[in-house]
Amino acid sequence: MLTAPVLSKSSAQVELYQLGLTEGLLRDAVLVGERARNGCTRLHPAPFPGLFAWAEMIRHLREQLIVERWRPVDDRNCPVIVNPSDTIVLTLMQGDDATGIGYRTPRTKSAKGPVAMDFIDRNRSQLALFDLAPLTAADSALVNKLPPQAVTWVLLTHRNAVSVNLELSLPSEMDVEGRVVSWSRRIILNPVMLLEAPMPIVPDVPAIDIAVTPRVRA
Repeated sequence: MLTAPVLSKSSAQVELYQLGLTEGLLRDAVLVGERARNGCTRLHPAPFPGLFAWAEMIRHLREQLIVERWRPVDDRNCPVIVNPSDTIVLTLMQGDDATGIGYRTPRTKSAKGPVAMDFIDRNRSQLALFDLAPLTAADSALVNKLPPQAVTWVLLTHRNAVSVNLELSLPSEMDVEGRVVSWSRRIILNPVMLLEAPMPIVPDVPAIDIAVTPRVRA
């Protein structure tokens, strides 16, 4: 398993700039998601608030990055965003409680499917150019079917009682259960405090009296 280098604050800002991203953009997406979650009620289905938050984060990122000529792509029902030069893919995943903590190594909250495995194989193929992560023959056969120049960065988030911790990281390895467990690079971002995403204000609907004049049948 690779030991992921955690970038310093100054290096992280440089890396984000080179990726065409900003910390503000990524944190704003989390805020949008949390406000969407907060708009849900106990009458919504139990899984919906988390799903709604995730969907709104994706929508916001796509909406903001389209003006920078990024394009939205749904790869086998996995929503991603691709930069104009087809070298960077951005997607979202939920992590465990080690997310956003530099001295720990996070894992994804749930198992991922073949799309995520493709992301990792493609990332490893790029790292292999620098002798950082040699591929097996089986890996190489799969990677050859994918755009060789693109790497996939994951906006990894974890929500606890007071904040959403987040980081932008490069996945590099999955375990036998299908969870991402290793990262080749990690950019730790400032957490989003839940108090920053207050409940949306729903305006009261004033009562309206409508005068009704009964008709008299002839």
